[in-house]
Amino acid sequence: MKPFLQSPPYSLLEEQMIDLLYGNCDFRRSLHKQAILRELSATHRIEMVDGKDNGTALDALAGNAFFSEPLAIVVDNPTKDTNTILQLAEVEDDTLRVVLIHSGTLPKNSKLLKIKNLRVAQYQNPSKPWEVKPHATEFAVLSAREMGTPISKPLADSLVSRVGADLATVWWEIKKASTLAKSEGGQSIDVKHIKQTIAAISEVGPDAMLAPLEKMSAKKFLQAAFRVQKHSSKDPTMWTCAMFSKRILLWLAVAQAVEKKVPLEQVAERLGKNSWYLKNQILQPSKRWGSRGCAELLSALATAENSVKSGAAAPFNSLICSIADAINRHGGTR
Repeated sequence: MKPFLQSPPYSLLEEQMIDLLYGNCDFRRSLHKQAILRELSATHRIEMVDGKDNGTALDALAGNAFFSEPLAIVVDNPTKDTNTILQLAEVEDDTLRVVLIHSGTLPKNSKLLKIKNLRVAQYQNPSKPWEVKPHATEFAVLSAREMGTPISKPLADSLVSRVGADLATVWWEIKKASTLAKSEGGQSIDVKHIKQTIAAISEVGPDAMLAPLEKMSAKKFLQAAFRVQKHSSKDPTMWTCAMFSKRILLWLAVAQAVEKKVPLEQVAERLGKNSWYLKNQILQPSKRWGSRGCAELLSALATAENSVKSGAAAPFNSLICSIADAINRHGGTR
């Protein structure tokens, strides 16, 4: 397994560089993407585009003439608009940064892999069941090292045995132990740090279900819900309702605005939210669900809350089934 790749500071690059992040491991790919965005946000104006909308990457480049900051273009689904990406790669501008995000594998003869000045990071999940735990253990070791607090492989293996091989969960456990180690002036993660954070580790919050809900993936939503239920010390229904309600109400507001063709900037001003946040974090799930879908989700949450208050049996299971059904009804993936 390749380590999570850290890019050199963009301010130190002397020529245009294009990053390509791909593979079927969503979490590790997302980690790398967020690291790049954090670095770029300090020096560049960031434009997020989707390759499904042909030509938008070049449109973003043309629109940059009105801004003084260097431009960074982040392209999801680049294989959907390969010709535009190849044109973008030929632009002679040392300040331009391009980040390509592809979910899945790429053939060896892919034109994207032949781009000049390309830095490639591939993140693949193990293909065989017996590779899953060793993969998670190695990921824990690499994550701890990158956080500046190394962990021994036997201790990492023990941690994975306790919390499971889900990489998002493993990363969070390592993050907590690393934070504790640093607060105590330690230079590595020891058994005592794991022991002091292991109680908190057993709690997997409902936020683990938000990403698959946003992408309308019934299978991944149910898998996340199972983890939440398995690791919660008490019924997580009300916690889930409280967390989901805030996000879905925001989706609903944006979905209604889109359907009524209200400018997103105007919506951001009304809601007191950053327009970049609405455009890049809220807009896509809002479009996927639409106002009717959001209303259906809110109805399911209200029903679940009433079930808890009335003492109904298994309210969390009923809520999860209702949401999974809603995903399927509104065109989500299984």
